[in-house]
Amino acid sequence: MSALTILGATGGVGATTVAALALHALGSRGSRLPVVMSVDRPALEARLGARITAPRYSTHEVGDGGRFAPADASETLENGFLCLVSAATPLGDAHASALLRRAKAEIGTASLERLVIVRNGATGPSRGRPDLPAWARRLDIPFDRALADHPDVTTASGSLSRRTRTAVAAWSQLVHRIVG
Repeated sequence: MSALTILGATGGVGATTVAALALHALGSRGSRLPVVMSVDRPALEARLGARITAPRYSTHEVGDGGRFAPADASETLENGFLCLVSAATPLGDAHASALLRRAKAEIGTASLERLVIVRNGATGPSRGRPDLPAWARRLDIPFDRALADHPDVTTASGSLSRRTRTAVAAWSQLVHRIVG
C-alpha cells in the first residue's frame, strides 16, 4: 500500500487545499481514486468541489490529517510519505523547521527522504527567502487569487497563474509517483 499523509505545520496553512489538489490531480489523470482519510471530510469535499466516494478496494491512501505532531511523522514515515504544509512566510518556515528538527531527532535521517515540505502561499504572497534546513525537500505553491476566491480547486484550476500552474503540476507529478 502506498500512502500520502498531508499535515499542516499549524492551523490555516492550506493543508486541506493541498490534499484537494492531490485528489484533483489523481482524478484528472484518470487514476483510480485512493482511500481518503480526513479529519474534516466536509471541508475537504468543499475544497474538492465534490463528495468523496470511498472505493471498495484500493492499494493507495491519501490522508488530510490536520495539524502535525511528531508522533504522526514517525508513524506516517514508517508506512508511507509525509507532506508537511507550512505558510510561505518566515514564521511558517520557523514552525516547519522546528517540527522538522523534532521529527529528525525522533525518527533519524533514513525516513526523511519520504518527507516533503509544501510552502503554501494561502495566507498571501510569499515573504522572504525560504529558511528551511538544507536537507529538506520542498515545493512552493505561490499565493493565487483564483485559489483564494474559488471555494473548490476544480473551479480554480482553469484560472491559475502560470507560476501556480507550474507548482501544481510539480505537486501532481509527486503525488502520482507516490500514489498514482
